[in-house]
Amino acid sequence: MKNLTVEGRLKNSVKRICTKFKTTNCKNIGNIVKELEGKIPAMAQSIKHRMAKINAKTQNKLFENNPRTFYRNLIREDIKIQDSPCKQELDNYWSALFEKEEVHNEEVQWIGDIFNANKNKREMPEPEITPDKIRSKLARASNHKKPGINNISNFWLKQLTALHDHYSRCFTRMLKAYEATPSWLLKGDTSLIVKSTETKNPQQISPNMLPNHDLQAIHWINS
Repeated sequence: MKNLTVEGRLKNSVKRICTKFKTTNCKNIGNIVKELEGKIPAMAQSIKHRMAKINAKTQNKLFENNPRTFYRNLIREDIKIQDSPCKQELDNYWSALFEKEEVHNEEVQWIGDIFNANKNKREMPEPEITPDKIRSKLARASNHKKPGINNISNFWLKQLTALHDHYSRCFTRMLKAYEATPSWLLKGDTSLIVKSTETKNPQQISPNMLPNHDLQAIHWINS
């Protein structure tokens, strides 16, 4: 009974192949298989060319929008961290750069020259973020990009259209300094990026600051 079942399944498979390739002669199945085997390399080559075009298009777009990331991806090394500096070493090195206030000479001539060269230019119009701007930018935003501390992804911001007017008023009032920017909006996530194989050297580990999602949105929508 088992052999009959296997034989029946085989016959059904042969019938399906004959029906698909419009043949009534089962002897032609061998030729059909050979024909398909010949098409596989051509299909693989076609997929390879298609992927190359997609990759080139992606790289061109990245080069246009963010050349720094484009070049970084070209020279990216697979760096394995064998040894790393302690937190205190990193704090000492980077705090000396970011927390030390520098005093610059504001009386140099070139500053006055630039001021005089641009004094007749009209002032920049006051910034305003309208609901239409928000909707237009959100339409081109990635749906599930990492959200900010409000944990609201772009997908839901697109759907919650009732919030767009409120976002517009709040963002515009902050840009025009009608109200103080809340402290939570200025908080972000900082990660450490290793720049070379010298993983023990604090100079080769740079902090990468990811601003709050809403603060990024203000800059992005107003650009």
